Amino acid sequence: MKVSVCMIVKNEEKHLDRALSSVPPHYEIVVVDTGSNDRTMQIASSYNCKLVHHPWNNSFAEARNISISYATGDLIVVLDADEELRANTDTLIQTMPNLLNQASTVIIRNHNKDEITQHRNIRIFPNDPSYRYVGDVHERLFYKDREADAIDSLIKIEHYGYNEDNYIETGKYERYLDIYKKCLSEEPANGYMWYQLGKLHYSNKKYEAAYEAFAEGAVLEQFEYLYYPVMMVQLGYTLKELGKSQEALELLEPLLDLYPEYPDLP
Repeated sequence: MKVSVCMIVKNEEKHLDRALSSVPPHYEIVVVDTGSNDRTMQIASSYNCKLVHHPWNNSFAEARNISISYATGDLIVVLDADEELRANTDTLIQTMPNLLNQASTVIIRNHNKDEITQHRNIRIFPNDPSYRYVGDVHERLFYKDREADAIDSLIKIEHYGYNEDNYIETGKYERYLDIYKKCLSEEPANGYMWYQLGKLHYSNKKYEAAYEAFAEGAVLEQFEYLYYPVMMVQLGYTLKELGKSQEALELLEPLLDLYPEYPDLP
């Protein structure tokens, strides 16, 4: 089984070496650069990546779709520059032949200060043109004309991007803030986007703003969505930062019965 790892990058010299060194050497790596002016491309070149330059058009889905269009493997794995694959990734992929039949989620472990939270996200799918990304920000994977179904895999990805310095250095805070606000002005009942906005504020220590965003998402009560328990845990952390630990416990305890297998609830 040939595997293609697909990435989109911009000014990621601080993280990219860690990401690329985590990829098994026999995997194909496709890197789409959207306008770096640092050493990002030099680092990618040292790993014999397939390099593609594409202008940034304010659409993550467009850039993702460009990246997967250059893949020649049987299976696509999507990785960001501030992430790394776990050492056992190749073993897990080779022992799960059903990965070639439909999309799969992986466990994303988010490192934020002294805390690690985790959630699932679709990152693996067959190299089939029926799969494509939709959405300018926090893009979703579609299969033909609807959101892709996915099975859960045991594969884990470590994510290191949620820290204040990273957002300041790369200008991500203002860029993402503008995109989130635009999306929410058009779709105010999009709980996932409220979650992402809250996470953005939290990572930049803007805890009052984070609380307001998470609270907007919480009242939508989209219990069946993957993001919802993760958001509620993040709301709990936010309350803790605001000196309201007891309120955080009272918020999360009722969710134990609703999400009995979710590991980050108290």
